[in-house]
Amino acid sequence: MADKIRLKINLDGPCGNVFFIMAKCKRAAFDEGWDAKRIQDFLKECKSADYAHLMETVRADFDID
Repeated sequence: MADKIRLKINLDGPCGNVFFIMAKCKRAAFDEGWDAKRIQDFLKECKSADYAHLMETVRADFDID
């Protein structure tokens, strides 16, 4: 298993917004060389349920600081 991508996100306030979180993850994934399909699948999974599910999905691949 590859190491998680490290992201600095303060989840309090506006930075806890789902769109901000997904945008940060998308940019970091792109920078790490994820292909377009993997990014698309990741974002689709993020949007498939509630905020708790989004954060669970994010934490599976990203180390949130």
